[in-house]
Amino acid sequence: MKHLWRIFTGLAIAALFSLTIAQGNPPLIIAMWSGPEFDNLRKIEPIYEAKFGQALEIEEIARDPYLQVITTSLLSGAPRWDVVYGDTAWLPALVQAGVVQSLMPFITDPNVADPNLNLAEKSTGLDATTFNGEIYGFPTEGDTTYLFYRKDLLDQAGLQVPQTWDEFLQATIALTQDTNGDGRTDVYGTTIGARGTQSAFWSFEHYFFSFGGEFLDENNQPAINNEVGIQALTFYADLRHRYMVVPPDVGSYGYTDNNIAFQQGRAAMMVQWMAAVGELADCSLSPLVCDKFGIAPVPWRLENGQLVRETGGSQWAWFIPAASTNQVAAYKFIEWITSVEGATLWALNGGIPTNTTVLTDPQVVAGSPLQHFALLAEVFPGRNLPPNTVVTNELLDIFAAAVHEAVVGTKAPQEALDEAAARMREVLAGAGLTPTS
Repeated sequence: MKHLWRIFTGLAIAALFSLTIAQGNPPLIIAMWSGPEFDNLRKIEPIYEAKFGQALEIEEIARDPYLQVITTSLLSGAPRWDVVYGDTAWLPALVQAGVVQSLMPFITDPNVADPNLNLAEKSTGLDATTFNGEIYGFPTEGDTTYLFYRKDLLDQAGLQVPQTWDEFLQATIALTQDTNGDGRTDVYGTTIGARGTQSAFWSFEHYFFSFGGEFLDENNQPAINNEVGIQALTFYADLRHRYMVVPPDVGSYGYTDNNIAFQQGRAAMMVQWMAAVGELADCSLSPLVCDKFGIAPVPWRLENGQLVRETGGSQWAWFIPAASTNQVAAYKFIEWITSVEGATLWALNGGIPTNTTVLTDPQVVAGSPLQHFALLAEVFPGRNLPPNTVVTNELLDIFAAAVHEAVVGTKAPQEALDEAAARMREVLAGAGLTPTS
């Protein structure tokens, strides 16, 4: 592909003739959470600096407190960052608060916008960053999950890759073992997350939506505690309480903890965000499993004998704080990193581009770890996102607390969800999104 040739030619030139960062040009300060996305951005940092003569200063923030840190700083009005990497579920409230900059003044300014800017290439996810006709961010990381499984352990147990939740459960039971013969389980069939933060929701949502769960009904009322929602959370909590096929301390697990359990061989399978593929396939980071695992769609539910393919997901974006004092440079950065050139680099370094040209490029698909972009094309149509409201963060906090309570055993799944639904109704009504009676 011509654009790939241009990219790699550009990289060679940049390596030989790197541009000097203009004296007095302030660095572009970017907020990014820790994990593979931060690692990816660090790889791209010198390329961008050499190409544009603009220094980047990337502030790494831990995953669990990330939302709190971002919202607290933005709402304070402090000019802490020029670019923020964030979930589009956060944007409605931030836009309403006036702390995020519309991109329209830059997009419509011929002296700022790239003449080759193609918004159609960013269309997947762009609706999640558009409010009242104004674009507030360029999308990236249209994320969802895969089933990660140890090929060797499934083969040893004579098992096929599970396609349904019943098959998944039976496989987790068969794969939970005391391999040391000391009476203690050292390999669990799977691992889950239920840390008492939003990460509990982000781990559970893939089960929830795959079971057929519904967040809000057609009247904008919480539906998480309907029969299907209770069934999904009961299944999830039972993995710990009834079947004991997950590590006993999963009540404190989040994304990174699940990855570590899989990397260290303590979990034979996991439903995990696709961002983990690059890290797990890197033998310098995951030497015990890098050549022993496979990926597949998350298990699906059966309806009338047919597999129904649904799962959870999230949509992330780059956006500019209203308090940024370096907004033009910030816009140029997010315009470039979501362009064909920037998104290709993002993809080849292990990221998930939301640029449609890049996502369908055969060379990019072939270059993705385990060629997982081909699997992404299969599962993406079944992706579900949380509702896009000004109180979504509060709703996610409430839902996550219910998941945590059910998994650690302080409340039964139905009790936890019933109470969560009642609190959600109060929040929605208080925001004027549902009737008060």
